[in-house]
Amino acid sequence: MHLVRREVARLNACAGRGARARLQGEAVIELTPCNNVCVFAPVSSGKTNLLRLWLANENRYVRFDYTGETRKENDPSVEHYHDPRGLLDRLEKNPYYFRIAYHPGKNVMEHYRWCQRAIWMLDTPRWMVVDEYHRVCPQGPRLDEDVEAALRLARHNQLGLIGLSQRPQDVNKLFVDSCRLCVVFRSQESNFLNACGGHWGNDVADAIAELRPLVYDEVNKVCKQKQQCVVITRDGNAPRVYDFATDQFIPLDAFLAGEAPEPPEEPETHADQPDALRSDLAPQRARDERVPDDAGIPDE
Repeated sequence: MHLVRREVARLNACAGRGARARLQGEAVIELTPCNNVCVFAPVSSGKTNLLRLWLANENRYVRFDYTGETRKENDPSVEHYHDPRGLLDRLEKNPYYFRIAYHPGKNVMEHYRWCQRAIWMLDTPRWMVVDEYHRVCPQGPRLDEDVEAALRLARHNQLGLIGLSQRPQDVNKLFVDSCRLCVVFRSQESNFLNACGGHWGNDVADAIAELRPLVYDEVNKVCKQKQQCVVITRDGNAPRVYDFATDQFIPLDAFLAGEAPEPPEEPETHADQPDALRSDLAPQRARDERVPDDAGIPDE
C-alpha cells in the first residue's frame, strides 16, 4: 500500500500543474509537439471537450472539421474555410499564427489531401487535427499515399497529427502504432475492448471497461459526473488512468485493485445560471450581505 501511494504521488508530480491547470482552462494530459496523438471514445464520452482544452493552448493548427463541431463552439479566435485556395492564401499571409477550422465538401479525401499539403509546406511546429479520423485513415491493407506519408514522416517535418475516432478497430493500425500518446475513454463494447487489448494489453482493456463514464445532461447543460480515461504513452511509463474529477493520475494496477480515490461531490449547476441563483454560493452571499455589528454607530 505504501508503494502504491508513493507511485500515485510520483505520477501526480509528473503531471505538473494539477489543479492550477484546470483553473487556467488547460488540459493536464499534456501534448508533446510534433508527435501523433490518438483519442478513442464512444459518443458523448468527453473526447471533443478534451480536444477543445488542448487547442485552447495552441496557436498553430488546422482542424479538419468533418463533423462541424467548431460551428457549435463559436470561438471567435478560430477562422473558418471551405476551399483549398482560401486556406492556402491564409497560411501564406501569416504562417506563424493560425487557428483554422476547415469544413470539407462531399469529396472528403480530396479536401483532406489539400489541407495536408498546405500545412506540410510550413516550417514551424504545428498541428493537423481530424475528428472521425477513420474517414481518412480506415482499417484495411490499402492506405492513401498522402496519409501514410504523414503518419511516417510528419514528426520529421515538425507536424503533429491528432486523430479522434469512436472505435480503435475502425482506424488503420499504422496510425495507432505511430502515436506517442493514446487516450481512451470508457467502453464496454467487446470489439472495442478486443482492439484495445491487441494494441496495449489485456490489463488496459480491463481498465477501460471499468472507467467512470461522463454523465452530461444535454438539455439543461449540466455535468452530473466527470469521466476517467486511460492514458498510454511511449516514453517508458506504464499506462495510467486520469481522473477528470480529481485532476490526478492513478497507476493502472492501483485502479484495477480498486484503490483509486473517490471524486468529490459537485453541485449540479447550469453553465449559464447566474451566480445569484446558484445554491453553492449561498453561504458566501450570506457573509457578504451580513450587516457589521458596528453599523450605524458614529465614531467617537
